[in-house]
Amino acid sequence: VEAQQPGEIVDGTFDFTGVTDYGTGLEPSTYPDNDYILDDNTWTAGNVTLVSSGKYRWWYNANGNTLRFYSNKDDNDVQTSRMTISVPSGYEITEIKVSGGQQFTSDDGLYTSSNGTWAGNAQSVVLRYAANSGNVAVKTVKVTYSKGGENPPPETVYNSFAEIKQLTPKTSGKLKFNNAQVLYINGNDMYVKDSSGAIDFYKTTNFVYDAGQKLNGTAVVTYDVYNDVPEITKVEDADITATAGTVTPITISAATNLSENVCQLVKLSGTFKKVDNNWYLTDGTNSVMIYRKWTIDGVDLAQVIEGSNGTATGIVLPYKGDYEIALTALEYESAGLIDPQLAFSATEVKATIGEDFTEPTLTAVQDFDFGNLKYSSSNTYAATVDEGTGEVTLVGPGTTTITAKSEAYDEFLAGSASYTLIVSKPEAQPGTDKFVYVSDATTLAAGDVIILVGTEAIDGEDTYFAMSDQSGNFRISEIVKPESDGSIIPNSYVQQITLEGATDEWYLNVGDGYLYANSSSSNNMGTANKETAGDNAKAKITNEEEAIGEETEIQTGILFQGDNTHRDLRFNYNSGKTPRFACYDPEKTKVPRVKIYRKAKTGKLLGDVDGNGKINVSDVTAIIEYLLNKNPSPFIYENAYMNDDPYINMTDVTAIINIILNIK
Repeated sequence: VEAQQPGEIVDGTFDFTGVTDYGTGLEPSTYPDNDYILDDNTWTAGNVTLVSSGKYRWWYNANGNTLRFYSNKDDNDVQTSRMTISVPSGYEITEIKVSGGQQFTSDDGLYTSSNGTWAGNAQSVVLRYAANSGNVAVKTVKVTYSKGGENPPPETVYNSFAEIKQLTPKTSGKLKFNNAQVLYINGNDMYVKDSSGAIDFYKTTNFVYDAGQKLNGTAVVTYDVYNDVPEITKVEDADITATAGTVTPITISAATNLSENVCQLVKLSGTFKKVDNNWYLTDGTNSVMIYRKWTIDGVDLAQVIEGSNGTATGIVLPYKGDYEIALTALEYESAGLIDPQLAFSATEVKATIGEDFTEPTLTAVQDFDFGNLKYSSSNTYAATVDEGTGEVTLVGPGTTTITAKSEAYDEFLAGSASYTLIVSKPEAQPGTDKFVYVSDATTLAAGDVIILVGTEAIDGEDTYFAMSDQSGNFRISEIVKPESDGSIIPNSYVQQITLEGATDEWYLNVGDGYLYANSSSSNNMGTANKETAGDNAKAKITNEEEAIGEETEIQTGILFQGDNTHRDLRFNYNSGKTPRFACYDPEKTKVPRVKIYRKAKTGKLLGDVDGNGKINVSDVTAIIEYLLNKNPSPFIYENAYMNDDPYINMTDVTAIINIILNIK
């Protein structure tokens, strides 16, 4: 990669540390324009293509950009975040080297994560993100390839699905359809069988037929394998005659070898059994997993009662080293079972934080066991609910849906009921205390009362957010408005914090305890009492130069000194959630730091122009900047008038200098 110059594309080499987009049209992104990319994008370097899929983003970094992949699993618990690297027909990949993050696996098992190398012979290689959380940051991908892996001659005709499955994945051939029948269609998948087996036509939007139709003729198709599922991913030059027909599933037993029936439509009867939240049909000795892969009317596993009999119809698919029936229809014994008729006494409830509220009453039919219920909240930022008791705890302003669900049991069907809970706060009381911006963290002293503030540009204007007094795993925010002199007069909801300790060992006292970093794996912080605060509540406060958008600003860093990974107190504006203050990993986050405002000393202190409670050179600088129309902030006008005239001018500067020099 060393020989690659900025903007130069080297055959087979992808360098994500620069800004070359390799034909994607993408650009490196940074906060706040750093949303995840969920669509496939194709990067091209010479004869090599790299398709990024799943959940990822091309992340700007001053030390070199990276292509970052994040965990994103489908309904079958398969990781979709991946790089698919391919060369044209007639070539074979022999080696792939990944630099930067190397936490991948390859579908063929030939990738070695310790050195980020794949070695083998293939026209296409899938490297899949290997972790369940976090991200992998790829810097470069270098692909070595050679001649080989050519498509078969175009005149070759494959007379059955079994023959086309003998092709090397990603290659094409002419397929003959001989009474091939469409079994089932859902979304991107169309399952088709002939006398030799079945195959999935995946995303072949130009080749779509109705279930039951029989197909005769020829087409040039591209064959592939994805998670052990044989697929046709492309159809060209189709010459097909379609006639109506009726689909009849293959009747199997629980002892049937499902590996021989992949993509076939089958029908299985047996007794329902549940293991680790997965449902099976069993004959007492053998069991087959059934799975609701698609949204289908009449298929409701929640209504199934363990031990009852039923019949499942569906497509056979691989699943975690085994096989399952992805349901297209389900028959279960519901005759005579009782609907529990769960219902709340109200469909909408309003509640105010700090005030009592009446939860709606849940009712059901006679003899229903309420202990069989599980409760949930759709928005835990607004309210949480005890899963077993249904007791609601108000957390913050917002709207949530409280749901009670029961599984089918004994003579009862499954049931559910829900209500909307709208949570608000009492009206904030206006404040009277003035807080001024602290530009130099070394001026902080024990006993100082501070507030923490974050800013975010909304609709082109800077909006100021102060940390709320609400406790929890993070602190939500209150919008505050700077005064004309740059100071802030916070309302009653803003958290006022008293500093205790000394430089590099500050404790942030919030009245009932100390803020601290309480997680090594998530952005949580809490409030600890003095006896249990420990090192996780000990903080170092420094000034940091940080890029904010296209500008650089001096931000205040608050880094808790414990051994937790997530211990950097920052402000995170997210339009989809409540803007919040939380603790982040200082090595990874792009979330902006905070600003500290200190409570101004009571009483008028002539000469203390910047409001830090002292008269020093910074006050001289503030007046000079004011006279030069540089709009210094903060700037306390009443403290700048050092004599009886109604003007701020150099005579006031001289008066302050005399105070500093102790000249009378």
